[in-house]
Amino acid sequence: MHGHTWTVRAFWEYTSLDGMGMGTNFRDLKGVLRREIHDRFDHRHLNDVAPFDRVPPTAENLAREVFLILRERFRPGERGKLARVEVWEGPEACAAYAE
Repeated sequence: MHGHTWTVRAFWEYTSLDGMGMGTNFRDLKGVLRREIHDRFDHRHLNDVAPFDRVPPTAENLAREVFLILRERFRPGERGKLARVEVWEGPEACAAYAE
């Protein structure tokens, strides 16, 4: 899928906030996003990056893979969870994955 420009959006839900009124520290989240998503997929030919060397790099599969990576690598604590990941292929085309 060389040449595609995708926007990835991740959504977390919180049942309560900390004393500062935050669900999580975005600095921590940005670090995980940079290391685990951006550095792994950005400006890469996805067919050469696991798991897309075995499955088609569709928006749906990309949304699922990002969801699984973020759920594993970023744990916001007991009061929060990853709700869904969206992959946008332009302003009107979106695939979302949630569990």
